[in-house]
Amino acid sequence: MLAREESLALDGGATVVVESDVPEGKGVSSSAAIEAATMEAVLAAWSLPMDARMRAIRCQQVENLVVGAPCGVMDQMASICGEQARLMALLCQPAELQGTIALPGELGVWGIDSGHPPRGDRG
Repeated sequence: MLAREESLALDGGATVVVESDVPEGKGVSSSAAIEAATMEAVLAAWSLPMDARMRAIRCQQVENLVVGAPCGVMDQMASICGEQARLMALLCQPAELQGTIALPGELGVWGIDSGHPPRGDRG
């Protein structure tokens, strides 16, 4: 899909191995993280330039068209454009990063596993 959408000659294919400790199916954007890691590896291997916004959009397209999950672009934008200890302002349609602001140093943020699957995974 990347070759077609970006008119790239990616001859010969590739084997990509991704090692991750992102928990699967916990609603923490695991699929977006895998897509982003794979995209970064492919672009680096072929020395292909692509801006962060377009990388996120292409990852969303993989999720929508290849995986079949009708997701928006927020998780992919967060995986690719997110910065540690910063909040990201994002306009999801048309996938525009509006900037970031630093979290105050005295503020702590935690993720807590409720033991319940994300809403979309409840069947």
